[in-house]
Parts: sequence; structure tokens; C-alpha cells
Amino acid sequence: MDAENTTPKRLYIIIILLGVLMILGGTLFGIVLPIYRSYRSGHTIISQSVGNDETITVDLDPQMNPIRIGGRIDYWAPSQQRDMESITIHATLRHQDEMIWDKNIAVGRGFDHDDDRFVRAGDVHQGYNLETFHIDASDQYQYRQTVTLPDGYRLQQINLEIRRNVQPVDVTAIIIGAVLIPLGIAAILITALLWARQG
Repeated sequence: MDAENTTPKRLYIIIILLGVLMILGGTLFGIVLPIYRSYRSGHTIISQSVGNDETITVDLDPQMNPIRIGGRIDYWAPSQQRDMESITIHATLRHQDEMIWDKNIAVGRGFDHDDDRFVRAGDVHQGYNLETFHIDASDQYQYRQTVTLPDGYRLQQINLEIRRNVQPVDVTAIIIGAVLIPLGIAAILITALLWARQG
């Protein structure tokens, strides 16, 4: 009788472990790694500090496609109680008199009342990705970026990074990961329910 009861329990444990592996594998190989590989793909052509609302000239060539613009903002945040910290970035890319793109994004941090950052002042670093794009002509392009911080914040530095020949996110891997995660959760919940009913 004990042997008969032990076999299903081992099977339940194996299925639960497989469910955990599906969740971890879907998260790591289906979401985290594809996004990271895309983020770090390509080669850096510009990595420098730029002034706020400064226009810089960049030499770009179609052989660099796809091109991605991103960077990091360093700023000082005051001791304030905020549910959300929102930083606005307005960026434009022009070629001669033509607007290639005009983009506004918001980056920041969401706070919890138990989080130390909710009440403490200090230096903060915020990374961002603006745009991945293609160009048609080999020429000089004008890039301009304006960062707007909340009241009481102080902008310290803007680091700009432009990368060439970047790779898009592997959509197939994302889809597989998005399927594996709920399947793993379902396998764990159903197995746990069956196990509980047996006990």
C-alpha cells in the first residue's frame, strides 16, 4: 500500500519540478537573454557626454543599419515622497532639413512606501533606449536631446551611446518564453490540486 501511494507522489514532484523549470527557462531564455542580447548587440560608434539640449553631428552610413540610440542620465534626486518619478526625454534626428524622427519617452522609478529610495536623497543613474532605426543616405545627421526632470531634481550628466548593426529582439524566443511560463504555472497548480485531493 505504501509503495502504491509513493509512486504518484514522486510523479507529482517530478511534474512540479518540470513546471518550475518551464517558468525559469521561459523567463531566462525566452525573455531576459533575448532582450539583453539585443541591447548589447552591434558596435558602439559614439559614447560620450553631451549637454542638455545640445545638438551633435553624427556621420552615419546605411551599412550601419539598424542603428540604435540610447544612453544614461545621471541626476540628483531630493528627499521627497513620490509614488512615481518621471523623467521626460525629447529627442530628434534630422538629415539636412528633413526630420527623420521625433520622439518623446518617459523613464523613471516607481516607489514603494517601504523602499529606502522613497525618502532618501542621493545620486541616481537611469539608462534608456530611444529608437532603433534605418537610414537611406550616407551623410551627416543632427541629433538633439532634451531631458526634463521633476522639480527639485538636478541634472548631473547625460551620456549618449549610438550603436550600429544592432540585432532585433528574437520574437520567436519571446513567444516561446511567453508560452512556457503560463504552462509551467498551470502544471504546478493542477498537480498541487490533484495531490491535495489525493491526500
